[in-house]
Amino acid sequence: MSSTHSTFGRFAAQYRMLARLGRQGRNPNLDDTPVVLIEGDSWVAMPPVHDLGDHLERGAGGVFLRLGHYGDTAASMFDRAGLRRLEGHLQHFAFDVIVASAGGNDLVDALEGGRGRAPLFPRNHPAIDPVAGLARVRAAGVLERVRERYEALLRVTRRAGVPVIGHSYDYPRRMGAPARLTVEQVGLIAVLKRSCGDWIQRHIRHVMPDESDQLAFTHGLIDAFVDDVLAPITEAGVFSWVDFRGLLPDVDDWNDEIHPTSAGFERLARPLKAAIRGALPAAKRRGW
Repeated sequence: MSSTHSTFGRFAAQYRMLARLGRQGRNPNLDDTPVVLIEGDSWVAMPPVHDLGDHLERGAGGVFLRLGHYGDTAASMFDRAGLRRLEGHLQHFAFDVIVASAGGNDLVDALEGGRGRAPLFPRNHPAIDPVAGLARVRAAGVLERVRERYEALLRVTRRAGVPVIGHSYDYPRRMGAPARLTVEQVGLIAVLKRSCGDWIQRHIRHVMPDESDQLAFTHGLIDAFVDDVLAPITEAGVFSWVDFRGLLPDVDDWNDEIHPTSAGFERLARPLKAAIRGALPAAKRRGW
């Protein structure tokens, strides 16, 4: 069955219809239809392009509840209120898998400052090399806090018996590039505001003026996210993740500094789709 439902109302209506069909012994029903919850940041909710969530919905059968929002952080998604909402969804609906896309904006926020914290590299900070810059990120506890939020998420999903699939980010290729919008998308500027970019370079170029150093630093951030956040919480049947690193090596694969193009997202969605298929019950894998 190929149907997509991003809003809660539409998702709930479709879910209840499938449940009713199942009680009547008719198909499709919840026994053969994947039920997927997607929570995350702009990699699953990026208005100007077809993001991961869009490609999953368009390329596979199932019913999807999409809770993602561009700019969201793991700190906000998986705080006490966010986890209470999630727990409510898990109590009322039999999800087969959760896709979690979170952590990138926590890193960007740490570079920018705000939320009661100073920027990692204040304007008066002396020049620094990529290795020392990454050490500063780790020393500030940024990655540790992201991991703690993921661990809080997994405490909820483990109790519900629903596996979570995350992903790394790929290495940025276009330092300093803002979002590329078509004429039709110009109105999105008012909606996205600061999310139009750039997101990283403006916070580090005063301490790493060489673009090669900026790229090395951002590549190090992506690797550290894997090593410090995703790898330590990997647990069979509870949490797995898809490694996107190196899958989009060309500049043309990227819409801006930190977001792939629609075609780039489509390429990344393929291994993510395969991972979701592996987590689905056997009866629900047709079409995946």
